[in-house]
Formats: sequence, C-alpha cells, structure tokens
Amino acid sequence: MSKLRILGIAMAAWLMLGGAVGIGAGPPRAGGTPVVSRIDIQIDGGRGDPERWKSMAAGLLFLKEGKPFSDALLQKSLAALGASMVFETIHLPDPDRTDGGIALTFYLKPFLRIRTVRMEGAFPVFEREVHNAMSFHPGGRYVTDTIPAEEASVEELFKANGYMAPVVRITTEPDEKEGLVNIRVRIEKGPFLRIEHFQIEGARAFSEFRLKLRTDAWKKSLLFGDIQRFIRKDLDEDIKNLLKFYRAKGYADATVEALVKEGADDRSVNVRLIVNEGLRYDVSFEGNEAYRAWWTLRRDLALEGGNKNDLGLRKSLRNIRKRYEGDGYLDSRVTVADPDDGSLPEGRRDIRIRIDEGPQSIVRNIRIEGNEALSDQKIEKQMLTRTPGMFAEGGFDPRRLKDDIDAIKALYLMEGYRETAVESHLEWLSETMAKSPEKAEAKASEQGGLERPAKEGDRSGKRYGELTLTIDEGVKTRVASLAVTGVTAIPLEMVREAVLLKPGDPFREHLLKGDEDTITGLIAERGYPFVEVEGKAVLTADASGADVAFTVSQGRYVETGEVYFTGNFRTAEEILRNELELRPGEPFSARKILESQRNIQDMAAVDGARIRVPGLKEQPETAALFVEIEEKKPFWLEFSLGYDTERHLFASTKGGDRNLFGRNKDVRAGVEVSQIGYRVDASFTEPRVRQSRISSTSAIFAERREEFNQDFGTRNFGVSQVFNRWFLDEDLNLGLAFRLERREQYMRDDTPIPEGEADIYIPRTVFVTTPSIIYTTTDSFTRPTRGIHASLFVDLSTGLQETLDNFLKYRFETRYYLTPQEKLTFALRGRYGYIYPYGSDSLLPDDQLFYLGGTATVRGFDENLLRVDPDGKAVGGQEALLGNIEARYDLGMNFELAAFYDVGAVRRADGQGGGDDFRSSAGIGLRYITPIGAVGLLYGRLLDPREGEDTGRLHFSIGYTF
Repeated sequence: MSKLRILGIAMAAWLMLGGAVGIGAGPPRAGGTPVVSRIDIQIDGGRGDPERWKSMAAGLLFLKEGKPFSDALLQKSLAALGASMVFETIHLPDPDRTDGGIALTFYLKPFLRIRTVRMEGAFPVFEREVHNAMSFHPGGRYVTDTIPAEEASVEELFKANGYMAPVVRITTEPDEKEGLVNIRVRIEKGPFLRIEHFQIEGARAFSEFRLKLRTDAWKKSLLFGDIQRFIRKDLDEDIKNLLKFYRAKGYADATVEALVKEGADDRSVNVRLIVNEGLRYDVSFEGNEAYRAWWTLRRDLALEGGNKNDLGLRKSLRNIRKRYEGDGYLDSRVTVADPDDGSLPEGRRDIRIRIDEGPQSIVRNIRIEGNEALSDQKIEKQMLTRTPGMFAEGGFDPRRLKDDIDAIKALYLMEGYRETAVESHLEWLSETMAKSPEKAEAKASEQGGLERPAKEGDRSGKRYGELTLTIDEGVKTRVASLAVTGVTAIPLEMVREAVLLKPGDPFREHLLKGDEDTITGLIAERGYPFVEVEGKAVLTADASGADVAFTVSQGRYVETGEVYFTGNFRTAEEILRNELELRPGEPFSARKILESQRNIQDMAAVDGARIRVPGLKEQPETAALFVEIEEKKPFWLEFSLGYDTERHLFASTKGGDRNLFGRNKDVRAGVEVSQIGYRVDASFTEPRVRQSRISSTSAIFAERREEFNQDFGTRNFGVSQVFNRWFLDEDLNLGLAFRLERREQYMRDDTPIPEGEADIYIPRTVFVTTPSIIYTTTDSFTRPTRGIHASLFVDLSTGLQETLDNFLKYRFETRYYLTPQEKLTFALRGRYGYIYPYGSDSLLPDDQLFYLGGTATVRGFDENLLRVDPDGKAVGGQEALLGNIEARYDLGMNFELAAFYDVGAVRRADGQGGGDDFRSSAGIGLRYITPIGAVGLLYGRLLDPREGEDTGRLHFSIGYTF
C-alpha cells in the first residue's frame, strides 16, 4: 500500500473524528477528552494465522482501550502500521460513537509473503545476479503492481550482458489461505550480439595484434557459444586498459574511441577502436645528484593521467619541487627544456627536466626554550623536523616546521594549556662555522619568520642551521568541577567514571563532544533512545579552571515489545530468538538490535536478515521488533569429476541439510574415490552449544589411501569431535578437537614387511587431542589477494594399545597475500612441522611422518619425492620445512599467469636415505578462474636436479594450493 494512500486514510479519519469530538461522542474524561472504548482489528483475506496478524497490529497502535483518544495518536498508529511493511491495505471506517467513548475498527489485509523464487533460463548469468536485480526475495513481501518493473529490471540485466531482446515473464502461484506465494521467473534470453569483426586502427607504435591481446572483447570473439557475447561494459573496460597501457609507455596524450556498428546480420556488430597515440614523451633529467632519475624522480611524473594543455607536465614539475623542498633544498629550481629543432623523429617529444638543486639546508641542532611542563624529549617526539641521524638527513622544510608547531600546540592542549604560543627562529651557519661552536655572523633576510642565507649564487653544498623554538606555555586549565543534571536512568557515579573530563584533569575542550556521546550511549542503552545531552564549560577568571556541566534530557523510556518474525518458513522461531541480544520487556537498545541482526545474518541457515522498528520515531512506550528473514535453500548436493596430479582421476559427491529440522543444525555426508583410495565421511554441526558461541562438529569417517611413490598404504576409520569459537570479528578462531581412530599401515603390492618393523604393520588404536589457533584477515577464501592467514595445530597423540603413536606433532603455517598493483598479486607461504616422540619407541610409523614434494608443496618434484632412499622410494621425516612464493598476474578473461619459487626440506629421517638439505624449484603456469576456484596447469623445474631425477614436472591442480 502506498504511503499516499495511508496518509489519505489518516487525514480522512482525522476529519471524521475531529467532527465527532466537536459534537460530543460520549462522556468525556477530565478535561473533556473522549476515551477509546473499544479497538477491533479485522484481518481481511485470511492470509495465514489471523491471530498472529492481530497481535502484530495491536503492538503498533498508540491508541489503547480505556485511554484518552487524540488525533495525534491515531495518526501515529496509522503511520506505524504502514511502516511495518506487513499490511497491504489499511482501512479505517467511520468510528462508532457510543456512551462509552469512541470505538475503532481497523480492517487490515496482510501482504502475501514470498516463499520461493525459482529461475529458469538464467545461465550463463548467475542466479545471484538475477536475484540482486529484483526486489523479490524469499521471505519478502509480494507486491503485485511491481511485477512489470521487476521484469524490466531483469531484462535490463540481460541486455547489459549482451542479449539483444530478452523476454522475462514472472508468474505466481499464490496460496491465499497460507498467505504465501511462489514466484517463477522464466527467462528467454533470445539471440545475443557477437563481434563479427574487431579492428584497431591508428596504432603506429604497437602492432594491432599486440593491442588486441590486451582486450577481452577480442578474445571472446574467438570463442564459441554464449561466451562470445558482445558486452559493452567489457569494451569500455578494454578502452580503459588500452589507455593505461599507452600512458605507461609514455603516450600521455593518447585517446581511444570505440565505433560499434551493425554487422552483416542483426545479431553481430563490427567494432573499431580508433587510436590517436599523440606524441610519445621521452623524459630525461639533468642536474640531479640527490635522487636517481629511474628510481625516484620518475615516480613524480604525472603524465599517465594525460597531458592536455601540459597539465600533467606542470604537475610533474610541482611534484619534483615538492620532493626537493621537503628534503631541505629550499632554493631548488626545476625547469623544463623542450627543444623543437626538427631533429626528433615524428611523433616524439623530448623533454629534459633541468634541476638546479642548490644547497641542502640542514638543521644541525634544535633548541627548545621556555618549556617547563613538558620535557624536550616529549616535544621532539611530536616533531617531523629532525637533526641528522641514522634515519634522517636533517633536511629543513618550512612547511614541515609549521606542522611541527601545530603539533606542539596540540600536545600542550592535551595537557590543558589552551593558549600556548610557539615561535621559531632559524639561524644559518656557513659549512665551516657549522662544524664549530661559534655562530655564523651572516644572516639571511627573514621570510615567514625564518632566517634565510644571505649568500647568493651559492648553488651547491650544504648549509647548516640551528633551530630555536621558544614556547610560551600560558596557563594550564584544569577541570575544576563536574556537574551532571537530569540523569535518573543510571547512577551519577557511573557517568562520572565514564567521562574523560574529570575534576583535576587537564581541560581539553574537544573532549566535551566525546563525553556527550559517552553519556548518550550509556543512557540510550537503558531504554532511552531519544536522550539528548548538552555539555558546556565555563572558565574561571584566570583561566586556570573550567567548570564542566552536562545537561541531560532523557526523553521517553521505551521498552522492547514483542518480536515478530516473517520469512522463517523452515527455521524455528525459538532458534532465531536465541540469536537476539534483547528480550521483550527489556530496555530498548539500538546497539543490541544491530548485534541481533548480525547474529541472525551469521546463521548458516539464513541468507539475510533485517530488523525494523516501525513507529519508533513517534516515540512509543513499547517498541515492537519486526525481523524479516531470507532463508538459504536448506538442501544441497554437489558432484565433481576431474583429474589432478595429486590424486589423478577422482570423483566425489557430497550433500546435506544446512537447517536440519529447522534448528539451524548442519548435517552432511560425502564420498570421494580416486586413484589413491577413497574416503567416506559424515558430520553433524551444532553452531551454538548450550546457547554459547561455541560450535560443535561430530563426525565419523573411513578412509583408505595409497599415496603415489610410497610402498605402503593406510586404512583408518574413526570418530572425531571438534569445538571452536571465533573472536575479534571472526578473525581469530580457537579450536579443540578430539579424534579416536583405528589405523592400519600395510605394505603394497605384496611387498614383504621390512625386518624389525612388524609392530608398525598391525592395527593400532590412537586417541588424538588437537588444540588449534587460526588467524585470518584474507579478503577471499577462493581467490585471496590481500591479508594474512596463520594457523597452529598441535596433535597430542596417544596409542591406546602400543607406544608407537605417542608423540606431539606441531604444524605451523602462515600465508601472506599482497597486491601492489591492480592485476598483480604476490602470495607467500611458510610451513614448519615437527614430531616429538615421548613414548618408549624411537621408531615412528611411516603414516605419521611428514612428506614433501608435488602439487601442493614443492612443485617440479613428483608426489612425496622431495627426499628419497637409494631405491627411489619416498622418505618421510620428523621435521619438515616449506617455503613458497608465487606471483599471480590477471590476464583477463578469467585467466591468470603464475610464476613461482618453491623450497623445502625433510629432516630427521632416521637414516632412511636422502639428505637434510633444502631442495628447490621454480616454474610458471596458467590458471583459469571459475566461480568455485581456480583450475591450473603449472610446470616446475628443479633448480638442483640429481642423478636419476627428472628435471621438471607438469602439475594439474584444482583450486589454489595456498
């Protein structure tokens, strides 16, 4: 229902009731005000549970039976009903006027609620993009009138993705009795535009083919199917990239214009990119001795943003001057020589930037006078002006000195000195005199309060000066008294403890606003959301004291009312209520509402949540909460089939229910079969153990593995229990896991058991306790580009029938991701593992040792073969070290180029063969980025191949190994 319609109803009711009151509608209360004798709420349409809708509406009304009636309260009630977004129509007929007062009847028709939104024909556009283009979502309200707009919005999405005339039809299957509607979105994408011809004209410095390789639009035109769709936004991005490329090569005036015309048929286009390269700027530097041109000064050039009317060149000169002046070259001159003698090739502009550095002004000594309250050291810590030292040359910059003076004044202000004055005096010395205690006789003319050298024509060397700062501290102002009036919600002592302006402390005027906010927050959390606080300070006659007073207007007390949920078709209300930080009857708290919303959004069963408080701005006594939920699809199933060099051929399937019985509990099971074995597992996760923030996962598993290049295999099955909790906004995870398993190591291919190792090849029962710490700030799980991921796991393993598995296993790994440029990411990983046996046996089972080599560790080596015995078999050790660095460059079209260096060592192998030294490799590869991860083909070459080893190996991987 539109806001205009609700407003019209309100105005009509106001007119009707205003007339009724004027006539006299019944016995008035004291003062002649009529009372509300009866409120009747009628639910029209029978959509769902009428009693539930009545309860919601009643919680929003400001008018109460037996209470005085007023037009203002009626209008507030209608406004709150409309703001709830629950009722499609709100109708208030003429009131009944009886001897008992005024009887009101509200006729309300709830919105249909969207149960499901199903898509047909969206691929290759992701369903999530279609959902984002519509306002319809599961759990939301259904508005019939908006269907044409929703269809048009989705059609525009597909047009933007290259389809010529998509047709979208939205149909509904309403269930009036239940108050629900199922929505089906049928998309007929129709034909798409494809690029028939793609040309780049006007390029002289670079070949057309080289430029085409930098455009995604041309690459797509070579492919097949929907992938070759012409998408205008892709072409616009290509133009930006070409301009960036040209300007990086020195063509500051380059322009690229796109001409798109119809092709041979109405389903194709011809694209012409017209390049106007302009002049190529060759920039050189003369006279620079303090800075290297290629390393430092070129970074000050501003030509990549264009050079229209020489704006980029002028900005470059300003940048260079600023650099020199900032390091004490106060008389530096930066000019440009732009000869045009006809000797340069056509299309080039030779710019020689001439730098006359002049002498460098250096502050040899800093003297501070007049300071009594603060030490020299504390003041100097505030200053950027430095004397020569290990980390500073002592260059003098007047602008920096001005900032230093402001910083010193701010420091004094923090200590209560409101009127501190700081004067500076710089006395220059000759280079000879600077090395002696005598002061120079010649002084410079004063500029901006600073002394400048008198000598003219001295354009080299260094000049030294002594800086004197004279401080007039003024009077220190302290807080003389603190008064707080108007507070009844909390003890005054709590306010006095919370504020920063306390009696006896330095008075800092800027803290008034902060203390106002502090008091506001304290009182608002007690149910006074409309509190207002005003702070004032009055100085004493001599400015040595400040009387601070806060006047508080608490406003109306608001209590949390009932909490109503919509959209939770599967999730039980009690589960949702457990995530709330406040309960009905408690003081209203905006902070707790935001925390509650975040808690619900973090639930595995929920895709989104929004909490609204309709009618709050009308200042009700009780504020009802309306929580709108968008649930995730509970059931899911995944299947994969593929190949990688770690497992070779593999197939897996897994599925589950992320909202078991509507209790927000996750149950899942999976099976994987590959050429190295199989694994079957099932798990059950309780996200909140006994209403805490601790998550619990119980699992059962069975596995058989025969790793490549190992002469043994393992069979194990068991159960595990894991507890973990996130801290620091889910950056830090603390975990504790328990695992009981039955393990068996066996020889493969009927190989006899080595002499003296029979105890290793019998079934063993092992109990493992694993505390863990994980810290992560990465920006993405599937394709990280920034942040750090660090983890530490410690396995306390105990053999229940033998001592072979009595050991501590430490596993530490850290990953770091850095993206210095838009398309370039560096990924680094370091890993360390160590096993410390504490049992009577010195021999460890092979299936507990560390192995390196292969796709996931050191590429270029075959799986597990970083260290081998004389027979070429894999050797494991009690200690493993691993390091990786990889550069990833985005080529566009979802392709990524990777170059890497890997190094590792396996140690403490108990004489099984091989050496403790580090082995390394380097290589290059190509990945294709899919929505669920990367698929890569990489080649690693050994940097220290040994006799009998392959020099390199090709690796095929699914997902990033780090």
